[in-house]
Amino acid sequence: GNSPNDGELYIEIENMIPHEVYTKDITVMNARDDAQYSIYLMATPNYDDGDIDLLGETRCRLWLDDILIYDGLVNGHGTPDISSSGVDLGGVYKSGESRNLHAEFVWNATGNEENDTDNSYYGVVSFHWIFYAQISKTSDNRGGGGGGGYRDPNKDPSGETETQKT
Repeated sequence: GNSPNDGELYIEIENMIPHEVYTKDITVMNARDDAQYSIYLMATPNYDDGDIDLLGETRCRLWLDDILIYDGLVNGHGTPDISSSGVDLGGVYKSGESRNLHAEFVWNATGNEENDTDNSYYGVVSFHWIFYAQISKTSDNRGGGGGGGYRDPNKDPSGETETQKT
């Protein structure tokens, strides 16, 4: 996925070796002081190219603080299917609270690539990780960020949630 702030890749793996495990740790945090959030993650493919099907052959497993929360392909098709809806990243995050998201990637080559000693196969896959937050019902919902703002609690007594991208 790409960082929206500076365009750098969060995860970049070059010269993958079949069946080798590549890892990345990401800190998921509520850096806001005006609300409590539930945070979710979705994965969507951006593009793939080359001789090999990395999109269909690269396994991704995600752990949140040592609990397995996703097991499937980098395209988001797995358990659960995070290509169509987000996986919960640990419930409500209070201001300043953080959790560790640990990712593992393994290329499960299905062709002759793993016996190739001169690295004549080429493949590239790009995917987006979309993190989004939902304001918790227990927060005061002030300053909703990103187009939010103050919501008059007298006009919405149900305490419904608002969604915004982070």
